[in-house]
Amino acid sequence: MNADLGDYQQALDFYQRDEAKYRSLENRSGQGLAFNNIGWVYATLGDYDKALEFYGKAAEIFTAMDDKYRAAHALSNQAASYSVLGQYQKALDIQLKVLPMRRAVNNIDGAGITLRHIANAYAHLNQKQTALDYYKQSIELLKENPRQLIPALRNLGNLYKEMGDTQNALASLNEALQISQNIGDRLSESDILGCFAQLERDRGNLTEAKRLLETGLTKSTLCCVDSASAVELEGDPIATAR
Repeated sequence: MNADLGDYQQALDFYQRDEAKYRSLENRSGQGLAFNNIGWVYATLGDYDKALEFYGKAAEIFTAMDDKYRAAHALSNQAASYSVLGQYQKALDIQLKVLPMRRAVNNIDGAGITLRHIANAYAHLNQKQTALDYYKQSIELLKENPRQLIPALRNLGNLYKEMGDTQNALASLNEALQISQNIGDRLSESDILGCFAQLERDRGNLTEAKRLLETGLTKSTLCCVDSASAVELEGDPIATAR
């Protein structure tokens, strides 16, 4: 797919042609998929107003079709765009609607990811205890999905740090670091080492903080030439129907 090659303009053209084709065929499902994917390209390009518009069109179609799985996906992408724009209450309101939709179709991983997004929103809204509760629920559901579990543990560790609970912060970050190392996710490993560096800096251990930052930068550089390293994106496309 063109989007995977980084040529987002070609990807946009591709998805727009798809949307026109499905519209002419009165294929509402295909049209919804195309709208979502157009939204994803705009979000990737940083045009969040356009992304919100097209995610909204996709969600409207899938909701009308009672396709909870795809409606939840489009709405979650829309919430992610609101989050990037700093509109955390809007993001939270949408994710709270997405959660029962994903539970209704028994999408365990999706529900776990949504719980993490809800926790993120509450953390940004300075409702730390509520965020803590949702992170713990997310972690319970994501235990079989290490790539999605890592950011939940990392965010939980950072929240503990903000709450002054260094012991639990270290425990959560260590677990996230171990998982990222076990699956060879260098980008996540670099990110978590950065979290450790911030924690050590806050504790006054500047030498250790510098060492952790330098190690993290090395890991980050290595991951740039390792195509197997994954980057988690909150908003993402849905495969176009054929």
